[in-house]
Amino acid sequence: MDVVRELMERGFSRVTVLDGPECGAESPRLVLAFWLYEAAPETDVPEAVIHPYYPASQAAYRAAEAFCRDCQARGISLRQETHLRLKPILNRLSFLSRGRNTLSYLPETGSRFHVQAFVSETRFPVTDRLKETEHGLFCGSCRRCVEACPTGAIREGAFEKKQCLRWWMLNGQTPPEEIRKKMGNRLLGCDACEACCPHNPPARGTQPVIPLKALITGEEDQTLPPLIGSNYAIPNRLRTQGCVMAESLKRGDLAPEIGRLAETTRSAVVREAAGNALRELGVRS
Repeated sequence: MDVVRELMERGFSRVTVLDGPECGAESPRLVLAFWLYEAAPETDVPEAVIHPYYPASQAAYRAAEAFCRDCQARGISLRQETHLRLKPILNRLSFLSRGRNTLSYLPETGSRFHVQAFVSETRFPVTDRLKETEHGLFCGSCRRCVEACPTGAIREGAFEKKQCLRWWMLNGQTPPEEIRKKMGNRLLGCDACEACCPHNPPARGTQPVIPLKALITGEEDQTLPPLIGSNYAIPNRLRTQGCVMAESLKRGDLAPEIGRLAETTRSAVVREAAGNALRELGVRS
């Protein structure tokens, strides 16, 4: 079996086979498959937008899942690996480089990719070895991402995750006021540090736009999991983020829906987010 060729036939653009134990995996082989996507131009539409990375990562996950089923049907050992930390591995792959924003970059396509990882007991031929040390930064004196980050999460020599918009989108908590003010129309993903990077290609893709009202009322609960995956489409997380965006965008027209949500939700986090939004919109919660 040529695992590299077969994964590329499934839509992955690059595949590398590594020695598993060298990468911290318990199986003899670790396979990394890269799925590319195109960025989308920034839009100021007052609705919820989803960064193109997330539909791409869901498409890659489904392709990987189907490939593993096919391999198992043929008696070939291959399964998806979802627990291994990939960033330290990517930082030591010879064909990748690393930016000040902590992201890894492929030649020509930049940071616009998602990685699916597999482990196997089958000893496929190793195609790459890890470097002994991590990459240095390829940025030189460029500081565009530092200056572009809306919350100052990217700093010289450090990344402050609790200042990152994306971190607050995914941690299940209500963001502090300074973060809520900067959220804008972002439901999932922030592209500020990638959009300004000269190593990334121009944005030519599209991104999903979700009506903010439908997000708050739950009308999108069934449509989002197939698009972005159930882990990202947790209903209470969507509700919380919907309230945060309504507050940030000053969508006073959504006050009735937010008020009903505050009265009916069983989630303390959602209730807090709804209350914050109502107060910012000038409505007594």
